[in-house]
Amino acid sequence: MATIIDVARMAGVSQGTASNVLNGKGNVSSEKIKAVEEAAKKLGYTINERAKMLRKGSGNIICVIVPSMERRHYRDFYYCLKSYAEKRGYTAELLITNDNRQTEYSMIQWAKSVMAMGVASITCLGEKEVKEAYAGFEKLCFVERKATDDLDYIGFDYESAGGQIAETVISARYHNVLVVTDSLKFSNENEFCRGLYKMLAQEKIKFFHIVSEPHFCLFFQITLSPVPALTARSHGLKTAA
Repeated sequence: MATIIDVARMAGVSQGTASNVLNGKGNVSSEKIKAVEEAAKKLGYTINERAKMLRKGSGNIICVIVPSMERRHYRDFYYCLKSYAEKRGYTAELLITNDNRQTEYSMIQWAKSVMAMGVASITCLGEKEVKEAYAGFEKLCFVERKATDDLDYIGFDYESAGGQIAETVISARYHNVLVVTDSLKFSNENEFCRGLYKMLAQEKIKFFHIVSEPHFCLFFQITLSPVPALTARSHGLKTAA
């Protein structure tokens, strides 16, 4: 079964534009409306099916919200969930946020507009934002990045993983370590670094840490002494747009 991303790709427009056209929202040019409608027709993606689901009160759609499809584990997560869902008569809709808060808000609103029966999300929102934005979904699960303690979450023990890697570094007697992570505002990155810091604090090791943000990087040089005290210098490094 075709998805909205298939329609957008064939029409040569963004996923948001395709969503606006198919749901009769937004200011979209007649040229793009025609392209989206023709693509939807060719792929068998009909607006009437959506209307039937809305009248019914809920759809058979599971929305999968991810930061991007550039990383393998995000692709694996989506395609595994999609395969599992389709075998059971559901449709998995891929919604990409690029770790942009406003985009994620828009994707959540779209999921509500089609009355999605469930959402699986790798969110970039903070705890307060999550509680407000995702309110109303009966079936909701956060993956990799923990949203709040009271919402369903699937992930690994990232603090333990950081500690185990630090143990390997110490046993190999490395003296300089470089770690690259996404923003530490995300729970998985924060917990991983916490586990790493705890173990490396036992040895005097130079720890170089690059935090990658959209269009910006933070570079930290941290010296960890036997006493768990950190000294750090940070440098902002602009990346290519």
